[in-house]
Amino acid sequence: MLADSQVGYHDFFLALKQKFSIQWRDDISQIFADFEQQELIKPRRECYYHLLQSYSNDELKGMAQQLQKYNPQQSLIRPVIESVWEPIAVEDNWQPFYDLLKQLSL
Repeated sequence: MLADSQVGYHDFFLALKQKFSIQWRDDISQIFADFEQQELIKPRRECYYHLLQSYSNDELKGMAQQLQKYNPQQSLIRPVIESVWEPIAVEDNWQPFYDLLKQLSL
Protein backbone atom coordinates (compact mmCIF):
# COMPACT_ATOMS: atom_id res chain seq x y z
CA MET A 1 0.00 0.00 0.00
CA LEU A 2 2.78 2.44 0.89
CA ALA A 3 4.64 1.75 -2.35
CA ASP A 4 1.46 2.16 -4.40
CA SER A 5 0.53 5.39 -2.65
CA GLN A 6 4.08 6.83 -2.68
CA VAL A 7 3.77 7.51 1.06
CA GLY A 8 7.06 7.05 2.88
CA TYR A 9 7.34 4.50 5.66
CA HIS A 10 8.32 7.14 8.22
CA ASP A 11 5.60 9.52 7.07
CA PHE A 12 2.94 6.82 7.39
CA PHE A 13 3.89 5.88 10.94
CA LEU A 14 4.29 9.51 11.95
CA ALA A 15 0.74 10.12 10.70
CA LEU A 16 -0.45 7.04 12.57
CA LYS A 17 1.20 8.39 15.73
CA GLN A 18 -0.44 11.79 15.30
CA LYS A 19 -3.91 10.63 14.29
CA PHE A 20 -4.48 7.35 16.14
CA SER A 21 -7.56 7.54 18.30
CA ILE A 22 -9.35 5.10 20.57
CA GLN A 23 -12.53 6.23 18.78
CA TRP A 24 -11.32 4.42 15.66
CA ARG A 25 -12.72 1.28 17.26
CA ASP A 26 -16.18 2.88 17.23
CA ASP A 27 -16.16 4.62 13.85
CA ILE A 28 -14.44 3.03 10.86
CA SER A 29 -14.79 6.22 8.81
CA GLN A 30 -12.34 7.99 11.15
CA ILE A 31 -9.46 5.60 10.40
CA PHE A 32 -7.12 7.56 8.13
CA ALA A 33 -10.02 9.70 6.99
CA ASP A 34 -7.64 12.20 5.39
CA PHE A 35 -5.47 9.64 3.54
CA GLU A 36 -5.27 10.96 -0.02
CA GLN A 37 -5.76 7.66 -1.82
CA GLN A 38 -8.85 6.26 -0.14
CA GLU A 39 -9.16 3.34 -2.58
CA LEU A 40 -5.82 2.00 -1.31
CA ILE A 41 -6.58 2.39 2.37
CA LYS A 42 -10.15 1.01 2.34
CA PRO A 43 -9.31 -2.73 2.56
CA ARG A 44 -6.70 -2.06 5.25
CA ARG A 45 -9.08 0.23 7.13
CA GLU A 46 -11.66 -2.55 7.36
CA CYS A 47 -9.06 -5.06 8.57
CA TYR A 48 -7.68 -2.58 11.12
CA TYR A 49 -11.18 -1.73 12.33
CA HIS A 50 -11.99 -5.39 12.97
CA LEU A 51 -8.65 -5.89 14.71
CA LEU A 52 -9.31 -2.93 17.02
CA GLN A 53 -12.57 -4.56 18.14
CA SER A 54 -10.59 -7.21 20.00
CA TYR A 55 -8.85 -4.71 22.30
CA SER A 56 -10.05 -3.05 25.51
CA ASN A 57 -9.87 0.70 26.08
CA ASP A 58 -6.84 0.21 28.32
CA GLU A 59 -5.06 -1.80 25.63
CA LEU A 60 -5.84 0.86 23.03
CA LYS A 61 -4.48 3.55 25.34
CA GLY A 62 -1.32 1.46 25.64
CA MET A 63 -1.11 1.27 21.84
CA ALA A 64 -1.38 5.04 21.60
CA GLN A 65 1.45 5.39 24.12
CA GLN A 66 3.61 2.94 22.17
CA LEU A 67 2.98 4.84 18.94
CA GLN A 68 4.06 8.05 20.67
CA LYS A 69 7.16 6.42 22.11
CA TYR A 70 8.46 4.58 19.06
CA ASN A 71 7.64 6.89 16.13
CA PRO A 72 9.92 9.93 16.28
CA GLN A 73 9.12 13.26 14.67
CA GLN A 74 12.48 13.28 12.93
CA SER A 75 13.59 10.58 10.54
CA LEU A 76 17.27 9.89 9.96
CA ILE A 77 17.23 10.19 6.21
CA ARG A 78 20.46 10.61 4.30
CA PRO A 79 20.44 14.46 4.07
CA VAL A 80 19.95 14.71 7.85
CA ILE A 81 22.82 12.31 8.52
CA GLU A 82 25.08 14.12 6.05
CA SER A 83 24.27 17.50 7.58
CA VAL A 84 25.48 16.20 10.94
CA TRP A 85 28.43 14.21 9.63
CA GLU A 86 30.03 17.02 7.62
CA PRO A 87 30.78 19.31 10.61
CA ILE A 88 32.25 16.33 12.46
CA ALA A 89 34.46 15.26 9.54
CA VAL A 90 35.57 18.75 8.52
CA GLU A 91 35.78 20.71 11.79
CA ASP A 92 35.55 18.05 14.51
CA ASN A 93 32.36 19.88 15.50
CA TRP A 94 30.06 17.48 17.32
CA GLN A 95 27.43 20.04 18.34
CA PRO A 96 25.07 19.33 15.38
CA PHE A 97 25.22 15.64 16.36
CA TYR A 98 24.30 16.42 19.97
CA ASP A 99 21.53 18.76 18.79
CA LEU A 100 20.11 15.98 16.62
CA LEU A 101 20.21 13.51 19.51
CA LYS A 102 18.29 15.99 21.65
CA GLN A 103 15.74 16.50 18.87
CA LEU A 104 15.28 12.74 18.44
CA SER A 105 14.68 12.25 22.14
CA LEU A 106 11.78 14.74 22.29
